[in-house]
Amino acid sequence: MRQFAELCFEIEQAKQPAKKIAALAQYMTNAPDADRLWAVALYSGNRPKRSVTSLQLRTWAAEHAGIPAWLFDESHSIAGDLAETSALILPQPAEQTDGTLAGWIETIRAMGEMDEACKKGSTLNAWDQMDRRARFVFNKLITGSFRLSVSQKLLPQALSSLTGMDAAVLAHRLAGKWTPEDATFSSLFTAANPVADFSRPVPFAFIGDLECGPEELGDPSDWVAEHRWDGVRAQAIFQDRALILWSDYEEIITGRFPELVTLRDCVAPGTVLDGTLLCWADGSLLPRAMLDKRMAAKSATTKLLHTAPTFFEVFDVLKAGGDDLQSHVLENRRGKLEEIMQSVPTVAPLRISRRLDFEDWPGLAVHHGHARNVGADGLTLKRRVSRYKDGGWLQWKVAPLLVDAVLLYAQFRNGRSSGRVFEFTLGVWDGPELVPVAKVDSGLMVAEIDRISAWVRDNTRERFGPVHSVNPHQVFEVAFDSIQENGRRKSGIVLKNPRALRWQQDQSVEQSGTLADLKALITD
Repeated sequence: MRQFAELCFEIEQAKQPAKKIAALAQYMTNAPDADRLWAVALYSGNRPKRSVTSLQLRTWAAEHAGIPAWLFDESHSIAGDLAETSALILPQPAEQTDGTLAGWIETIRAMGEMDEACKKGSTLNAWDQMDRRARFVFNKLITGSFRLSVSQKLLPQALSSLTGMDAAVLAHRLAGKWTPEDATFSSLFTAANPVADFSRPVPFAFIGDLECGPEELGDPSDWVAEHRWDGVRAQAIFQDRALILWSDYEEIITGRFPELVTLRDCVAPGTVLDGTLLCWADGSLLPRAMLDKRMAAKSATTKLLHTAPTFFEVFDVLKAGGDDLQSHVLENRRGKLEEIMQSVPTVAPLRISRRLDFEDWPGLAVHHGHARNVGADGLTLKRRVSRYKDGGWLQWKVAPLLVDAVLLYAQFRNGRSSGRVFEFTLGVWDGPELVPVAKVDSGLMVAEIDRISAWVRDNTRERFGPVHSVNPHQVFEVAFDSIQENGRRKSGIVLKNPRALRWQQDQSVEQSGTLADLKALITD
C-alpha cells in the first residue's frame, strides 16, 4: 500500500506525461502481480464501492485526533480535500506495516458488509498501520472518491514500456470486460490475443485553425469545404465482423454506442473510416450535451439510446480491404469512400459528409455566415491533393456570440489558493429579475482576481460554503459558441462553452443583456 501511495503522489506531482509514464512503469516492474493488476484497475476507473460515508470519515477522524468538529471543518476549508484533511490531522501510527494493495482492497470490500461499529474499528485499525500518504489513498478508496490522475492514453503507454507490446493493443485489452478477480496480469497484458491485435488506430490527421482570410489560400478550386460539427471525432475500424470505435483522445468507446455495431455487417473487413459521432433525431442535430451524456456513460442505457440516438458521419477512408490509403490524395480517397457507401443501407447509422458548393471565396463566406443557422461550428477546408498523413486541413470557426452579464455568485478556491475567486455565476435580465445563464472561470489577470475577490468579500449577501451570493453590481462580457433551449434550467436556455472575456467595470448593471435577447439567438 505504501508503494502504491508513493506512486499516486509521484503522478500527482509530475507535470510532464513522460514522468507519469515512467512512474507507472517503475511501479509495475516492482509490484507483485495482484498489486499491479489492482493499480491498473484503479487507474482505469474500476474502484471498489464506497464503504464509508464522508460524514463517518469526518466524525471518526476528528474523534481519533481529539479535536472538535469546528476545528476539523476549518482545517478542511484550508486543505480543500476531506481525505487529505483526515490523513493530516490523525496522530502518528502505532506500528507501521506495509500491507499489499490487494490485501487492503479486500479489507475495504469486506467493510461494505459490516455494521457501522465494525467499519469504524476497521478504519481506525488501518489508520494505525499507515503513514500519511497511505492513509490519504486509503481514505479515498473507502469513500469511493479515488479519481483518475492519469489520462486514459498514458496507462497503455506505461504498460507498453513494461511489456513491449503496442500501446493501441493494450488499450483495446484494457477496454474489455475484466476484473482483478477473474484475470491475472499475465493473461491480460502479456499473453497472445490476436482478437485485440487488429485494433490499432491510424494517427488522426491534424486540423489546424484558419488564421488568415480564405482568399490567401490561393485558387478556391484547389479546396473542398464541409460543415464542421460539434461532435466527437472517431475512427471506426472494421475487422473480422467486429467494429472498434476509437476517439481522437485514443480511447476505445465502442461500448457506449451499441447501435453502431450493426455497421460491421455492411462495411468490408479491413476498412478504417474517419468521421464524427453526432446525436440526431427527427431530422435535426441534438445538443452537444446529449452526446456528452453518451460519452460519460460506460455503456448505453435504453433511455439514452432512445433520447440520444447516434450516427457516424464519415468524411474519409484510411484503409479499404486492408489496403492503406493514407498516401493517396484526398480526391482518390473520397472516390473510394463513395464506393464503400454504396453498399450501406440508407437506414444505417452511417452517412457521408456533404461537400459545400462554391465557386469563389465570397461564395464560401456565405456558407460560413450561415453555418450557425444549421447547427455547425464553422467549416472545414481541405486541399484536394492533400494526403492523410500530411494533414493540410483547416477549420474556419464562426465568431463567438457575446452578451454582457451580471455577477450573481462567486466561488472561492480551497487549499493553497484559498482567498481567491475562480468561478463566477452570471445572469441577465428577465423583466425585473436577474436569472443565471452561465457559470464560467474568471478569465482575469491575477491583479484583477485579487480586486474582484476583495470586492466579493465586502459585498457578500449570503454564503453557501465557498460560494458567495453578492450584490448585483459587477458586469462581465461573456463569449459563447451557441445557445440552445433547456427546460431543466430556470432560464430555459444553456450557453455552449461560455467564457468571461473581460470585466466591464465602467458599465452599469441596467445596460446588461436580457433573456429575450439571448432567446432570439436560438436557431431551429
